[in-house]
Amino acid sequence: DTDGELCRGAGIKENFPNLVMVPTPIATVDIIVFTKNLEFPVEGWECLRPYRIGLQRGFRLGEVNTKGMTTYPVEIEQAFYMLDAGRVDVVVAPRLTGLNVLNNLNLTGIKILTPRLQQDVLYHFLHKKHQHLVPKLAKILEEMKKSGEIDRIRKKAEEGIKRP
Repeated sequence: DTDGELCRGAGIKENFPNLVMVPTPIATVDIIVFTKNLEFPVEGWECLRPYRIGLQRGFRLGEVNTKGMTTYPVEIEQAFYMLDAGRVDVVVAPRLTGLNVLNNLNLTGIKILTPRLQQDVLYHFLHKKHQHLVPKLAKILEEMKKSGEIDRIRKKAEEGIKRP
């Protein structure tokens, strides 16, 4: 259906076999636990079992790792509104996604628990009909990584996001 996917974990190939991974990692993403009134050490996904968990609908990593737990897959903004209202105990989301939503919704009193739940390496993917471009794209991304350009782009994207 698409010509490619940006910033996805390597596991995406399991469900989308027509995608070819560009082997140069472009970023990492921290999966973290947001909460309002709880305090507990984050010790793997299983530590979330006693809680009502808000997840972004379609956040496959979260859905897989919380299978059998009490989850509420909704739009990410709704998950944070639910957390603010006490309808869920925690929200699990990528750090930057969560911080951006909190910033946009002007929600306060929500904090990040530590340590992070998981860290994933992200890659670009192309549809197999474009696999001839993979070596060229990998080379360009490797050059961007070595020159620091990827880090500069990420830093610019993160500017202005408030931290709880």
